[in-house]
Amino acid sequence: MKRKVITGNIGSGKSTVLKMYKEAGYEIISADEISAEILRNNHQKVSKMFKMPPQSFDTFKKRLSNLVFSSDPDGRNYKKELEDFMLPRIQLDIDFWCNYYERKRKQYVIEMPTFFETRGLKKHDDYEVILIVADKDIRVQRILKRNKHLSIQDVLDRMKSQIEQSKKVKFSDKVIQNNGTIDELRDEI
Repeated sequence: MKRKVITGNIGSGKSTVLKMYKEAGYEIISADEISAEILRNNHQKVSKMFKMPPQSFDTFKKRLSNLVFSSDPDGRNYKKELEDFMLPRIQLDIDFWCNYYERKRKQYVIEMPTFFETRGLKKHDDYEVILIVADKDIRVQRILKRNKHLSIQDVLDRMKSQIEQSKKVKFSDKVIQNNGTIDELRDEI
């Protein structure tokens, strides 16, 4: 049985699509939620990795985000270092929940925003990849609306860290356009 993955670039509407799957009775495995939990449980260790002073978790998260999404003058790739630490831990949790739901014979989907960024641009035979796409200007508006603390430059920096959605299309099993209304999206799904 192929594992069903929902992916898409920031602001494409993955969360809305996941709500619709949940309403249809699917269990949701969220790589973002797993990642947040792992980071919360390991924030002191990650702080030491990046030589950050002790600080609250919320302050740490903001500083880490700024560090990872900005270029570093000393040439250190903080994004890669963080991924090397986080990805194996995230994958272990995802595998645990997939196996659990499979044993219980429950339908589930995995939300993995950076599926192609972490696994490469290729066909993945063990996954049914569902790519959510939306026009760039619509995605920017959505991101700014839900993240009022981000500037347009912050949004563009985050968008640049992902592979263009047009490159992901040919490696996806299904592509869902999300430029319209909720009803149009529901029809697409």
